[in-house]
Amino acid sequence: MKKIISLILIVGMLAAVLVSCGNSDPNNTTASSGTTESTGKPEEVKNTDYSVEDLMNKVIESIGGKVTTINEYDGSEFEIMLSGPTHFSVSNADEGKYYSGISESASLVEDDAVWNESVMMGGEPFSMVIVKLKDAKDGDKVKEEMLGGVNMRKWVCRNAEYLITVNNGNYVLMVMCSKATCEKIADAFDNVLEEKSGTRLEKEFDMEF
Repeated sequence: MKKIISLILIVGMLAAVLVSCGNSDPNNTTASSGTTESTGKPEEVKNTDYSVEDLMNKVIESIGGKVTTINEYDGSEFEIMLSGPTHFSVSNADEGKYYSGISESASLVEDDAVWNESVMMGGEPFSMVIVKLKDAKDGDKVKEEMLGGVNMRKWVCRNAEYLITVNNGNYVLMVMCSKATCEKIADAFDNVLEEKSGTRLEKEFDMEF
């Protein structure tokens, strides 16, 4: 009787071994590999760490690659011929003040900045400057000095109609031209950076200035 029971147990154990071997098929795709494959798209990272020249180029590219304004006499739109981005030293007393209006705040910005201005004698006055802050928290102070320090009548017998300064992230923009052109440039500046911009400071030219 004991032999019969032992034989039954042995047969049962052999059957269990055969079943377990059948489930270890290496081609079985239901087994976990221990890793998870992501099917989602990688998160997009916005790059706003531009050089000042690259940022200026991107701003102008975003509005069609040219700066236009309206003829005050007949209402037609025309393109302003520009010098192209030109570097200057903010810490240089003459350059910094002339192009950007910055003097006291020079230590708060990177020394390398860019300007872009109209080149035709007697043409529409236009000037655009971008500086990069060392610390974004100083944006308000820098843009205020730029607004009050730059000369809106730097052209021979001509003046810019309007002036806007605005900070966005680590950058400050100054632009002067017609009001519509200034607003268009400022909008493009904010759109390129895709950051929360500071309050725009604006000034209209005063003949008694």
